[in-house]
Amino acid sequence: MKARTINAPVLAVAIALAGPAAAAVPITITHQGRLFDAAGQPIDDTLDVVFALYDAIDAPVPIWSEVHTITFDHGYFSVDLGEVAPIDKPVLDGTARYLGITVGNDPEMVPRARVASVPYALQASNVSGDITPNSISIGGQLVIDSSGLWVGQPVGLKGEPGPSGPAGPVGPAGPPGVAGPPGVQGAAGPPGPPGVVSSTSVSGAGLDPRMTPQFLAAPATVSVTALGQRIVVVSNKALGTDETPADKLLLWICSQQIAPVGELTPAGTGVYALQLPANTRISMGLSAVLSLPPGQYNVGLCGRSDSPFWTNNDYSYTSAVVTME
Repeated sequence: MKARTINAPVLAVAIALAGPAAAAVPITITHQGRLFDAAGQPIDDTLDVVFALYDAIDAPVPIWSEVHTITFDHGYFSVDLGEVAPIDKPVLDGTARYLGITVGNDPEMVPRARVASVPYALQASNVSGDITPNSISIGGQLVIDSSGLWVGQPVGLKGEPGPSGPAGPVGPAGPPGVAGPPGVQGAAGPPGPPGVVSSTSVSGAGLDPRMTPQFLAAPATVSVTALGQRIVVVSNKALGTDETPADKLLLWICSQQIAPVGELTPAGTGVYALQLPANTRISMGLSAVLSLPPGQYNVGLCGRSDSPFWTNNDYSYTSAVVTME
């Protein structure tokens, strides 16, 4: 049966919450009316009726709804809305609301009814006159007990200021505060005097002269950490011959970068055409001052010779000092 209509007054909201557990009691709204069919005859039937609340008269989606199975008596009915789905504060927050009703398989009736207040319910948001509670709690925290005493936090309660008391003793110093941000960098001071950055010395057998340049003395490892640093190198090695004289010996102070591995680099022109008679050994050495970019290096005495008779060789000693210019 289609095109049903309901005769009912504007929905009036009057909410009463009883006792200390009122916050847990569902809010219900009584709604009464009379249902007629398309021919204007009252309905005697049992039907499912959907009641829905909207935040606008033409809103497509309700903010609350519930279904009641109602037995109509000559069209008359009465329901308590909120028994199935509680109508809590977000639903009835004081802004305009509209009630929509859908009977059985019919479309929702139009127009929707505006929800209004009964006269004394308009005072529900305020108290005028005396109140007689057993106690007062806010947010679950007791602030006034059953004897009328304030038991809440004293913050905000302030009486008349009393006279100033005498100054108390000075308390102990508190912990240091958090360090502040760095200040502006000052001007650079005058350069300090040159100084030694690092020094090292090594000793070892080293290598024999060959046709290809190589370290003959055990090299010292140094680190150049800044531009302007210099390396002072002194390196010596005992070189000699057995039964055959030897000549064509070339010596330098050399450097070689370690990481990444670089080439063996002679410093200066070195000394050339050194020679010794048979069965002779002497200490040969050089010194040099090297200026190299920052990095890690091996430094020491290096050399080469076309003669294969430099075979009577012995220990070597290398010292290196890194200084600032």
